[in-house]
Amino acid sequence: MRWTGTSFEPLPLNVDGTVIAISASEIIIQRDDTLVAQAFLPVSGEITSQTILIGVNSPVFLLPTGALIFPEADGLAIRKPDGTQLHIDVTLPDNFTFQQMGDGWIEIRGAGPQFALRIVENREQIYRLPDAEPEVNQ
Repeated sequence: MRWTGTSFEPLPLNVDGTVIAISASEIIIQRDDTLVAQAFLPVSGEITSQTILIGVNSPVFLLPTGALIFPEADGLAIRKPDGTQLHIDVTLPDNFTFQQMGDGWIEIRGAGPQFALRIVENREQIYRLPDAEPEVNQ
């Protein structure tokens, strides 16, 4: 979508695959078993570059900085645009999703424990959220 000054207008963005994540000028798409990052011009929707994401698994969360958050064998990875990668040890729930919680926070939600991931530069950390207790009627 593009803001024209008075309304939103759809962009002619042609995608060959399933969109997994999106930011203002980049999308992550899945083609078979491969994830691909495509940069595009927000004004026209023209694809300007494509990069195969080696070692990146779905689900993926794409930060506005261009950093990626994705699962690894023993936890999570945060891969920065310069290629450096931070590993965070955590046992993730099966079939989880990422969701923006607020500025600097991502929620990890699935069957089992929920987590909050702090994504502030050089202060990345994960916290287990308390489980909801059922109400007891008296």
